[in-house]
Amino acid sequence: MLKKDLKVRDFFVDLVASDESTWLEFKSYWYWSDDSKKKEEGWNELLKDISAMFNTINSDSQNHKKYIIFGYDEKTKKHNDYFKDRSGNDIDDLMKLEELKKSLIKKMKIRFSCYPEFKNSSDLYEIESLIEFEEINYSNTVNLVLTIHNAPYV
Repeated sequence: MLKKDLKVRDFFVDLVASDESTWLEFKSYWYWSDDSKKKEEGWNELLKDISAMFNTINSDSQNHKKYIIFGYDEKTKKHNDYFKDRSGNDIDDLMKLEELKKSLIKKMKIRFSCYPEFKNSSDLYEIESLIEFEEINYSNTVNLVLTIHNAPYV
């Protein structure tokens, strides 16, 4: 394992050992299943959670980042593959993270704007650089960490 990988893994272990807070949230499973008729409702929930993270200050950490970790249940301390629903079926929307990120950014640009103006614009200027997805292999599962870098209010 590379030194960078060990550092990321150690940081992930520290995150899942923490309690949820204004800058850290855990999701056992994704917002919708592959055959879900509630996909739009799931998108709305995801956007609501991301908006909450954008609109919070992370004063507990020097890096001011915020995190949503998918595939971890903080109550049971169990890990799940983030790309599987509660029945163990793959969720096709999660198989290509770049496509998921593009869809997320598109929905955010339609529904959100920045307050106060960020870089002289009320639109979500360069928001792509503020959101990062990273898969973490841990405990024979694959978790997903959504990192929100120091971002404007939306």
